[in-house]
Amino acid sequence: QDWLGCDPVWHVFEKMSKEGAIVVIKIDGKRTGVEDNGRYTIVVSGGPLGDDFFRMDTNVLEAGLANAILYYADKCWKKGR
Repeated sequence: QDWLGCDPVWHVFEKMSKEGAIVVIKIDGKRTGVEDNGRYTIVVSGGPLGDDFFRMDTNVLEAGLANAILYYADKCWKKGR
């Protein structure tokens, strides 16, 4: 992975939202323990996903963002879908 933070991929989430999707990126300051699922939650729903959705809790923001983009791309941007 050769990018950090939201800036390099923000335009992709903007594109998703213009297609009607809802994108939520949450940073939870209370989830700091090793037993927690991670302080970042990424959710993508609605729009062309219909009733389907993506959700991931992670300690690595970039991993959550990348997985959300890949999930959405597979469901909505792949040819033949």
